[in-house]
Amino acid sequence: MKRITLLLPLCIGCLSGFAQLRPYTLAHESQASINSDNSATRRPQVASTPLFSAAKTLAGAENGYGVAFDLGYVRFPLATPRNRVTVRAFTEPMVIAGAEMPDGKTLAFTYILNSSGAVQMQKMASIDPATGNLTDVATLPEDFPTVLDATYEPVSKSLLALAAWSTDTRPWLIRIDPATAALTRLRHLSDVWYSLAADGQGRLFLVRQQDGALGVLFNPLSGQEPVPVGRGTAAGAAYISSLAFDRDAYRLYWAMCGSDGRAHLLDINVLNGAASEVGTIGTAGASKELMAFTIPAVVKPQDVPAAPTDLHVVPAADGALTATATYKTVLADSTFVYLNGTRIQAYGATDGGTDGRLSLTGLQQGYNHLRVVGSNVAGQGHYADAYFFAGRDVPCSVTDLKVTRVAPDSARISWTAPTQSVHGGYVSPTNIKYRITRYSLSGDTAILQKTFRGTLYNDHVPAGNTYYYTVQALSTDYGETAASDTLYLGPALGLPYDCRFATRADYTPWTARTRNGNPRPWVYYSSSPQHIYNPPYSQGNDDWIFSAPFKLEQGKEYYLYILAKSGLGTYYPKMLEVSVGNQASPESQTQVLRRDTIASRVNEELRYTFTVPASGEYSIALHDLSPFVSCNLYVYQVRMDEKTQGIVSGRVTDANGQPVAGAEVSIDRTTLVAVTGADGSYAIDYVEPGTYSMAVAKPGYSSVSTQHPVDVASRQNTTVNFTMPALPSATLSGTIADNYAKPIEGATVRISAEGLGYEALTDARGAYTITGIPVGQYAVRVEKLRFIPWNSTADLTADASVSTRLDPLPLAPHNITASQEDGGVVTVTWERPRAMFRRDNGVPKSQNGAVVGNEYYVFGHVYRQPAVVSAITWMTTDYRGPHNEMNLWIFGVNADGTPSRQVLYNAMHVPAAGDLQWSRHELPQPVTCPDGFYLAVSYSEGMASIAMSDGEDPVWPFEEGVNFRNKDYRTDDWACVDASFVRNTYMLRAEGEAIGDKAHDYGYNYELWRLPAGTENDTTRWQSLTTLASELPTSTVVDNLAGIADGDYRYALACLYPGNILSEKVFSPVYHLTNDVDGISIDGLAPWPNPVVSELHLGLKCDRVELYDLTGTLRLNTADTDRLDMSALPAGCYLLRAVSGNQHYVTKIIKK
Repeated sequence: MKRITLLLPLCIGCLSGFAQLRPYTLAHESQASINSDNSATRRPQVASTPLFSAAKTLAGAENGYGVAFDLGYVRFPLATPRNRVTVRAFTEPMVIAGAEMPDGKTLAFTYILNSSGAVQMQKMASIDPATGNLTDVATLPEDFPTVLDATYEPVSKSLLALAAWSTDTRPWLIRIDPATAALTRLRHLSDVWYSLAADGQGRLFLVRQQDGALGVLFNPLSGQEPVPVGRGTAAGAAYISSLAFDRDAYRLYWAMCGSDGRAHLLDINVLNGAASEVGTIGTAGASKELMAFTIPAVVKPQDVPAAPTDLHVVPAADGALTATATYKTVLADSTFVYLNGTRIQAYGATDGGTDGRLSLTGLQQGYNHLRVVGSNVAGQGHYADAYFFAGRDVPCSVTDLKVTRVAPDSARISWTAPTQSVHGGYVSPTNIKYRITRYSLSGDTAILQKTFRGTLYNDHVPAGNTYYYTVQALSTDYGETAASDTLYLGPALGLPYDCRFATRADYTPWTARTRNGNPRPWVYYSSSPQHIYNPPYSQGNDDWIFSAPFKLEQGKEYYLYILAKSGLGTYYPKMLEVSVGNQASPESQTQVLRRDTIASRVNEELRYTFTVPASGEYSIALHDLSPFVSCNLYVYQVRMDEKTQGIVSGRVTDANGQPVAGAEVSIDRTTLVAVTGADGSYAIDYVEPGTYSMAVAKPGYSSVSTQHPVDVASRQNTTVNFTMPALPSATLSGTIADNYAKPIEGATVRISAEGLGYEALTDARGAYTITGIPVGQYAVRVEKLRFIPWNSTADLTADASVSTRLDPLPLAPHNITASQEDGGVVTVTWERPRAMFRRDNGVPKSQNGAVVGNEYYVFGHVYRQPAVVSAITWMTTDYRGPHNEMNLWIFGVNADGTPSRQVLYNAMHVPAAGDLQWSRHELPQPVTCPDGFYLAVSYSEGMASIAMSDGEDPVWPFEEGVNFRNKDYRTDDWACVDASFVRNTYMLRAEGEAIGDKAHDYGYNYELWRLPAGTENDTTRWQSLTTLASELPTSTVVDNLAGIADGDYRYALACLYPGNILSEKVFSPVYHLTNDVDGISIDGLAPWPNPVVSELHLGLKCDRVELYDLTGTLRLNTADTDRLDMSALPAGCYLLRAVSGNQHYVTKIIKK
C-alpha cells in the first residue's frame, strides 16, 4: 500500500521509528480552509447572550433521495427507509447514477439498453429534488463509459465517478465536467470499488462490491489507490448500488442492491467499516434498486458562525492513543468539540483568528473523527472536520519479493522490508515480523513461518509441483500481503516428454507469468479437449509460460513439437515465440528458437530443433507477444525428445525434365508436407524412422505416388525424385450478350478450380476464347459493371462452349434537382446511373469490426480495376450501436494488388442514416484511382460493426484475396481477411466509372414523380409526370405544374429496367413551387374514355384545356370547351390540364 498523501504538506519531520507522521489536515465544511482551539484567548461572555445548547451527539439529515428503478424519483426517512414516498413517478429515462451539485439539484446520468442488452450511456440530466422533474444538460458521447456511482467533492470542486469501460474488469475513478461531460481518467483501480461518496471535506469514501469493505481516498485527484478502513461487514452488492454521506452527522449510508433485487439501506461506520442494516428502501415486497442516492445537508441560518479554520491533528509519535489538535478560532458565543460523534468539550465565547489547541486522549485504535463547531443565538455554525488514524499501525507489504530455484526441491525466498505503514501511522521498525505461506497449484497450503524475522528464507518442498509464496508483514496486527510469481520445484523432467494437458497434473510443471499486468495469463482448461490458453489483454500480451526444467546435454540435438492455434485464425493471428533458458524467467530465455504467426483456427504443428551451450537444466518458454486482438492463443500439446528423425529430399520434374515449381510433396501417415521451389527441389525434415509411401500433386498435372516403399533412417537424408506429366488441355469459348441479345464487349469471363484460374475479356462481338486449360471441372463466372454477375460450371473433358445473357443491375439515377423561373414551369434535371462497385447481396447477415477500434483501424476491400469514384455507400448493424457516423477512406493499390498506405480520400465523422440501412456519402469531387482502390471504413471509438452479407450467396459469393484490415494503416501490415471465420462480404460499395472499361448501353426508362413534401412513404399522393427512354440526349424534363396548388414539393426518380424492374427511387431536395392555384380539383370534371382513340369528353365546359406530351411540349390548346379532339395525335402518354375559374385539374391521358 502506498503512503497516504494529504491535501497539505508535512508539518513535522521524522519521529521515532520509520513512520513519517503528518498532521491530518482537511478543508472546512462549506467555505475556505478549517482550524480550531480552546486554549485561545476568550472574549468576556455577555450575560444577555446565552450559550446555544448543542446536542451531545451529532445530529444528521432526516431524508434520503434517489431514483428507484422502474418507479421514479423518491424520498425516504433515513431512520425508517421502508416509508418511501414517490416524488415523481417515471420509468424513462432510466437513471444509473447521480450526485448532488452545489445548486442543490441532482446531476443524473441516464442510459438505454442497446439491441444486444448492453448499457449505452445517453445523457446528463438535472433533477429538481422538489418536483423530481428532469432537465437535459448534455448528450453523452457514444463511447462514454458506464457510470457506477457519482459524487460531488466540494474542496476540489470536482464531479467524481466510478466508471467501467466494456473492455475492463476493474473500474476507473474519473472526473467529469458537469457542463460538457468531458471526462478525465484519474486512476484505474486495482479492485472493484462499486460505490463512492464525498464527506465534503476533501475525502472520498468507497465501498467494494464483493464484500462491502470500506476504503478512503484522502486526495481523490492524486491518482492513488483507496486506503482500507475496515474489512466490512456488509453483504456484497449484486446490482448497481449507491453511496451517500450525511455530512452533518458524519455518517455513511449505502443503498445496496443485493441478489434479491431489493435496495437495502446500510449504515456504515466510517471509523471501522462496520455496517448495520437499517431496512429496505420501500416495503420488502416493493423495494427497488436505488440509484443517484443523495442526502442533502441541513441548511444553516445565515448568521451562524463560520467554520473554524486550519484544523490539524497530529497523533502521538509512539502510537499512543492520544493526539494534539490545533485550529484558528472564529467569532462565536460558544465552541463545541465532538470526538467520534460525541461531544467532549464546550467553551465560551471566542474572538476570530486566535490559536486554539486541544489535547485529545482516549482515542480509539484506528480511524477517529474530530469536529469543531461554533454557535451563537442564530444556531450552531459551520464546522471543521478532521479524520485521522491513531494508535499503532500495520506495515505495508514487502517489496521485491523473489523466489529462486536453488536445488530441485529447494527455493530461496527473498524480499525487502516495508518502510511505510498502511495508514501513515506508527510502526516500530524493530517489531516487524513475517508470516510466510507456501501454496501449490494442486491446492496444498502450508504456513512455513508465523513470526519470522529477516528477509531471506530457504524452503524445501515435499514433492514436485508448481508453487508460489506469500509474505505478510505484521507488527501489532497483520499488515498487507505480497505474493510471489509461481515456480516449479521438484526433479527435472525426463525425455521423452509428451504433455497433452489431459489432467491438471500435466499443467502443474508449467509456470505462468505476465510482464504487463494481464490478470489471467495462460489458463488451464479442463474440459475436453484439454489444453492451455492465453486470453487477450487490452494492453497487448506479454505473457510467458515456462516448463519445469529438463536435464539437457551439450552436443546433443533436441526436437520440440508444439500444437497450437489462434481462436480466430487469420483474421486475428497470434504471435508465439518459443525459447530456451536456464531459469524459468523472461530474463533467462537467451536462446530464441523461432517466432511464429499462428494464423489458423485448426491446430498448427510447430517443430523446432536446438542444442544447448552446456550441460545442465533448461526450461522451455512459450511467449505470447500478440498485440491486442480479441481471441485466445491455444496450446494443445508440447512434446520434446532427442532428435532421431530423418530427412527426405529430392526434385520434381515434368515429362520433359523441366522443374515443376509449387508442387506439394507429402508422406503418408504423417502431416508432413513440402512445396517445391523454382528449381523443383524440396526437403521434409522431422520424419520419424520407418517405411513410407510418398506422393506429389499440383493442379494441372497428374498426381504421382512412389512405386516402392521409402525407408527413412534415423538422422539420415533419404533422396526421392518425382516425374509428373502435365494433364491434356482444352479450350473454352462462347459469347456474352445482354438480355436484348446485344453483344457485351469487355465482360470478364473467369474459370477456376482448386489452384487454377484463367480469364479472358469479350471482344466487340461479345466473344471470348480461353486456351490451354487442363481438363477437369471448373466454376465459371462472368462479370461486367452495370450487370448482375452470372455463375455456372463447366466439365472440360474436351473443347467446350459456354454462352449466356446478363441481366442489368437495377442502378438508380442520382443528383436530381429542379429549378423554377418566376413562378413558371419547373425544369427537372438528373444524372444517369453510375456504375456500382459492390460484392454484397444487399442483405446483412453478420458484422465485423474491432471492439477497441480507432480512426486508423480500417476495414474494407480492394477493387483492382482503375476507376473514378464519386460516392460511397455502407451499412452497419446495431451490434454495439447505434452508429451515427463513420470515417470513410479510399487508399491506392500496390502492384501486387494489396492496399497501399497512400490515402486518396478521407472524410471523418461522416453522418450515417442509422444502423441496418444504407448510408451514402457523395464525394466533393470525383477521386481518380489509376491502379484501383481500397475502399475502407474506420470508427473513432468502439466497434464499427460493418454489416456483412452471406458469403455463400450464389450470385455474390465470398471472394478471396480482396478483404483486408489494418490495426493502424500508418505503421502496421495489411492482413487479408480470408479465414474461415469471416467468409462473408463487407456491405461497402462505391459509385463511379471504370477507367478503360468498354461502356455498354442497354435500354431502360426513367419514371418521374412529383409529390408533396412529407409524403415520401405515401405513393397514393404522388403525381406521375413522365416515362422517358434512357436514350434521350439529355436527362431533363419540364414540369408545367398543371393543376397543382402552391406549396412544398419534391421530385422522385427511378429507372425502369427490362422485366418491369424498378430501381431504388432517388429524391430531389424540397422546393417551394408557386402556381397561383388555390385548388387542384374541378367538381364534375371526369375525362372519358381513357384510353382514348379520337375524341375525349370532359364532362363539363372548361375555361381552358391544354394537352402536353412527355417532353413538356404543348400539343393542344383550346378554350371554352367540354371536349378535345385527339385523333391527329400519335399514340402515347399525355398530360391534360384543365382550368375552370381559379380551379385547376391535371391527369394522365393514354392515346391509343
